[in-house]
Amino acid sequence: MIRALLLTVALASAACRAAPPSPGQRSGPTVAGLEGAALYARYCTSCHGAQGGGDGVNAPNLDPRPRLHRDPAWSRSRSDSALAAAIRDGRGRAMPRFGRTLKPHEIADLVAGLREIAEKGNRP
Repeated sequence: MIRALLLTVALASAACRAAPPSPGQRSGPTVAGLEGAALYARYCTSCHGAQGGGDGVNAPNLDPRPRLHRDPAWSRSRSDSALAAAIRDGRGRAMPRFGRTLKPHEIADLVAGLREIAEKGNRP
């Protein structure tokens, strides 16, 4: 019984980390996206805002202003590796490096969270 439950949980987790849906196909949040959302809340909202609107409490003090993460067109124009590199290595003087703070799998989860923020777009 327990073995079957563990197998079910493992398969469900693997399914959630599967390839992203095709453009236009809607799906629920992934495990990686949910973990990424928690990381986003901890490390990103002070600049990028809770909904990815570039309107965090630190945003007015930054030049350039923080990226608008809830823009689906911007998200589609960036590869996962480009987003991961920006998180890991930082961007200019305003975006700090998180490569020593976050583990590679956390950066990947954060990228998944960014994708889900962008997919939601400007919808409440």
